[in-house]
Amino acid sequence: MIHKLNLSFRSKTIKPISNLFKTIYKSEGNILRSHLLKSKDAYLVSLDASYPKKKKLPFDVYEEPKYIYFTYKNLLETLEDYKISDDVYPISLSLNLTDSPGIVHKTLNILNEVEGEIYNFKSTANMAPICSTRIFECYLHGALPRKIAVNDFKQKLNNLEDDIGCNILFEKL
Repeated sequence: MIHKLNLSFRSKTIKPISNLFKTIYKSEGNILRSHLLKSKDAYLVSLDASYPKKKKLPFDVYEEPKYIYFTYKNLLETLEDYKISDDVYPISLSLNLTDSPGIVHKTLNILNEVEGEIYNFKSTANMAPICSTRIFECYLHGALPRKIAVNDFKQKLNNLEDDIGCNILFEKL
């Protein structure tokens, strides 16, 4: 069964989003598609999660349509003026591999551990054209605190690569 969720989180950190994806992963869910955007004071998350038949979502979802609308409006109005603070450096990540549960959670958890930021995150899991294998792709644009050395972050990414079995393209912008 596929559940479609559109949520907003009032938070300056990615911890609530990381916890959301962790909850989905720990409850046997798999993210098929996700998109996350950051506005000044909130994160907007849209996702499709698949669960085994007759499995319920592991949390209650409350609708905030007005807040989501105004957050999107705020995001669209301020997107061009969005400035990255001096105490962070911008990064980009991309992954492309055979899909398995936990990839999104594990990727976001690394950023959460180093108090990183996400400005835009997109993931998809689509069927490969010739075989019946699902291919996962994700792209992330964010920032790391300057106190985090690039080589230390790369080591965390290397550990993630070993864990999920793929190459992660990382770029400091």
